[in-house]
Amino acid sequence: MYYQDVFTILNEKNVRYVVIGGIALVLHGVLRMTVDLDLIIDLEEGNIDRFLSAMKSLGYKPKIDEIDKEKIIISAKGISIPIVSREHLKKLKRLSGRPQDLVDIDALEDLEDIEKND
Repeated sequence: MYYQDVFTILNEKNVRYVVIGGIALVLHGVLRMTVDLDLIIDLEEGNIDRFLSAMKSLGYKPKIDEIDKEKIIISAKGISIPIVSREHLKKLKRLSGRPQDLVDIDALEDLEDIEKND
C-alpha cells in the first residue's frame, strides 16, 4: 500500500501532519473511492525540511520550474493569483487518470474549442 509507505516515513521523520480529504473519510469508515492523498503539514521550517526529506526518500522530486515558467496570472478583486497553465493542468489530470480528472480534461478542451470559435 503506497499510503502505508508515506505514513511510515512521515512518522519516522517526525513530520507533523494530518490526513484530510477522501483518505480521511475512508479511515473514518466511509466507503469511498479515492487515490490521492491530501495532507496538511505544519509549516514550521524544520517540519517542512523533514517533510521534503521524507518525500525525497520515497522518490518524489517536486519540479515546479517548468510549471512556474508557463503559469498564468489572473486577477480577482485586485489580487494577482498564479494558476497552472491549461496544458500543464491537463497533463497533471492525465497523470492522475481518475474519472473526474478525465471529465475535467474534456471540460477544458470544450472551453478551448468555444474560445477558438469566438
